Amino acid sequence: MEDDKPKFAGTSYDPELDEERLAGQMPCMCRLMEDAVHRTLREISDETRIPEASVSARLRDFRKAKWGGHIVNKRRRGDPKHGLWEYQLILAPCGLLDGKEREEPQQATQGMLFFDSQEISAR
Repeated sequence: MEDDKPKFAGTSYDPELDEERLAGQMPCMCRLMEDAVHRTLREISDETRIPEASVSARLRDFRKAKWGGHIVNKRRRGDPKHGLWEYQLILAPCGLLDGKEREEPQQATQGMLFFDSQEISAR
């Protein structure tokens, strides 16, 4: 049975207007970040064409259990007084991005985030 609860939340979130766009950002960021390279919000945004505020929000989402409970590391880049941070996504051995439990962990080379194949092909 499909869960009718919205995948995202927040005071300004409207599923009708936001669900498809936000859900499409997750696989896009995963494809970029699965190499575990540290990147700034701007670098992620430039490569994915996702606004920096959304990149930041999706990085927080990756940490949540319902999105896989992945590790998002952050560290300062350059002069620490400048306040520039970079982020690294470490994919969990078994993630839950489509709300369905997985019995067997997937191999890292096959991608660690689980999306419906129709979702990915539609984007």
